[in-house]
Amino acid sequence: MCLIGLALDAHPRFQLVIAANRDEFFDRPAAPLDWWRTSPNTPWLLGGRDLSAGGTWMALSEQGRVGMLTNVRDPSRHRPNAPSRGALVTAWLDGSVDDAQGHNPFNLIGGDLNTGQWWWRSDRHAATPLAAGVHALSNAALNEPWPKVRRLSAAMEGALRSNDDALIASLFALLNDRGIAADADLPDTGIGLERERLLSPIFITTPEG
Repeated sequence: MCLIGLALDAHPRFQLVIAANRDEFFDRPAAPLDWWRTSPNTPWLLGGRDLSAGGTWMALSEQGRVGMLTNVRDPSRHRPNAPSRGALVTAWLDGSVDDAQGHNPFNLIGGDLNTGQWWWRSDRHAATPLAAGVHALSNAALNEPWPKVRRLSAAMEGALRSNDDALIASLFALLNDRGIAADADLPDTGIGLERERLLSPIFITTPEG
């Protein structure tokens, strides 16, 4: 997944609100939302599943753990043969340990619905507790002010003041926002200006699918 909006204890009814888009090529095989587990001895997980490299980008365990992942856009540190970052999510959900050694740059958000504790970590940042409020994450550090991160945060804060039906409609409309950011606002992540433009919307579409 490559864009996550997370609202913690910021709505009068819902303790947790998530609005997220997964950015992936259409030809990468994936299973839709369903229950599955990584082995016969691990908890059942509810989420999509990457059928190419295993793991998941977002899931909930039967024990109440939540895990979400985004890639960090840094071509200079990308290794083609690195293990799948999706295993970082399942390791947290399974209650096992993945020390993240060897993975390409990543962001990982974890939470426990039983304790209400949430945290964010990356390949360069130790686990940091998340306070109540709205947080947004794309392909850089948490709350890095990329245009779509600012747009997502502001729109979620506004939507959280709506009634339940309007909240849901507003978030789905937001996740379909295909507006391209102004060049002056784009980050420089080493992929060139044209590519930065293509990847700047909340909902990404590219010529290669």
